[in-house]
Amino acid sequence: MKRCFPFACLVGLWTAPGAVLAHDVPSDTVAREVGIERVEVVTNARVPSRTDVLPASVSVVARGEIERSGASSVLDVLRGRVPGLMITERGTTGYGIYTGAGGGISLRGVGGSPMTQVMIAVDGHPQMMGINGHHLPDAYVAYNAERIEVVRGPASMLYGSNAMGGVINIISREAPREGVQTVASARWGSWNTQKYLLSNSFSKRRWSTFVSANYDHTDGHRRYSAFGLFNAYAKVTCRVSDRWRAAADVSVARFRSTDPGPVTRPVPGDTLVARVTRGMSSLSFTNEYGRTSGSIRVYYDFGHHDLYYGWVSDDDSFGVQASQSIRPWRGGLLTLGADYKRYGGRATDASRPVFRLDKHIHETAVYLAVRQDLARERVTLDAGVRADVNSRYGPEWVPQAGVSYRPARGTTLKAVVSKGFRSPTIRELYVAMANDALRPERMIGYEVSWLQSALGGRLRTELALYLSRGSNLIRSVVTAGIPRYYNTGSFTHKGVEASAVYRFGMGLDLSVGYSYLHWREPVLATPRHQLTAAAGFVRKRWTAGLDLQYVRDYYLATGPASRSENFALLGARVACGVARGLEVSVEGRNLLDTGYEMTAGYPMPGATFLAGLRCSF
Repeated sequence: MKRCFPFACLVGLWTAPGAVLAHDVPSDTVAREVGIERVEVVTNARVPSRTDVLPASVSVVARGEIERSGASSVLDVLRGRVPGLMITERGTTGYGIYTGAGGGISLRGVGGSPMTQVMIAVDGHPQMMGINGHHLPDAYVAYNAERIEVVRGPASMLYGSNAMGGVINIISREAPREGVQTVASARWGSWNTQKYLLSNSFSKRRWSTFVSANYDHTDGHRRYSAFGLFNAYAKVTCRVSDRWRAAADVSVARFRSTDPGPVTRPVPGDTLVARVTRGMSSLSFTNEYGRTSGSIRVYYDFGHHDLYYGWVSDDDSFGVQASQSIRPWRGGLLTLGADYKRYGGRATDASRPVFRLDKHIHETAVYLAVRQDLARERVTLDAGVRADVNSRYGPEWVPQAGVSYRPARGTTLKAVVSKGFRSPTIRELYVAMANDALRPERMIGYEVSWLQSALGGRLRTELALYLSRGSNLIRSVVTAGIPRYYNTGSFTHKGVEASAVYRFGMGLDLSVGYSYLHWREPVLATPRHQLTAAAGFVRKRWTAGLDLQYVRDYYLATGPASRSENFALLGARVACGVARGLEVSVEGRNLLDTGYEMTAGYPMPGATFLAGLRCSF
């Protein structure tokens, strides 16, 4: 019976309406209504590229779907919307950091802890804590995202380290239209959860600005599990000339989270408190000369962490990204790029008075990507190679090759072979269980996929089969009673991802997605089966959404004490424009009141409700 489950789900999915795809979309209007983006994306290419041309699988969540979700965090938007993606949560709002935290990302079974194998980027610039190397999920606010693009599979050829399992690229917002617009919203709900937002956008001629501030707070569904976040963001863009455009942005986030401990060993009082400040800034210039286009970006990120038992650190990351593409002949595209990154920081630990850390690492890379259309643009060949040099362990070569074939209108067949890698973090090299002889983790991904559009574009389906082989994985090994990191791990994952979306018209659409992962050994915080279904309705003043997520064989612990569970989550949201510029909404999560855990010992909340007001002028 268990062996029949993936096949039964796949057959049912392929004949049912369903999921978020990003290809063959007839218009911007359709893209907004069904929550998908047009065929142009930028995540897996340095120039805008159709997803039926890119050999890798890319999922895109557009602005309309982000707004309809009602989510305040970027990662919360993606929950159940991307095949093969699993994101751990910890409460009604906020992911927190360190023990008991959420925000872990597993993509096709790659990721999880230490959360550094799947990259998060903002407009292509990598987000990472300079010492531990992981992303900070509470710093990424959904309202500031124009769209979210997810590459499902290795993307290190263009993005380097940490893109071993894939990339989540957040495209930042700009002023949506000419003139001035101000938006304010407030929501209140279960466990004294409060969410406030204020934004302003301005656009006139060559200039545009977008600024926002938001504040989230919850007392938490468990005693001593409070969370609070403040985030401020600003972006300025200027069209310097008909061919050049400049943009600058800055973001600062501060949050405080409390860990109540596992239910089997609760922590007395609010003694485990984390206080974190994260800052992000960048300056970019883009050019467009017809046959050639490119960009250069300079970024600087910083953070201050004051965690639990006395860990205090200040980290930073500075980088430069440059690329230029040219179309030297018909159907051909060459892209040459270079990246430089310096990351690290300083830290002390009150539990180890003699411990002092002050380390930085440099990475320099160049890459070349080649694309060629053949057979009257029915066939597209893609190939590329990256040379990445790390100041600690030297060079890493990263190749990639793929092909897409469009035998008929609305039909695309694709195949890709790509390499991903992850550099050891400063924490793994120099802090607890450190080993300064560590080498990069590596992974090779093989994938074939089929995209199909039918019924005039109202039905879109996708099927992807993949094989991933990882080696040199960094794992803790106990020798003579002392744990230490070594390059000893490996994995082989095989999987199926399928999704479909059907647009009925009159503002109604249905979607469904299914992913199955086969492994030699279970993966922590990763399900073997994940089935999602959603319905969306937009009509005049009304917006409504219903989503269901079923997870089977989700592992809370692996090894001799292996433990897994199954759960189903139902969510809904309804919003109504009661007057010009004024909207009221009500939403609920876990409406089935399912008891479940995403981290062992940390039960998730039951049914949760929020009601809100939003005004714009």
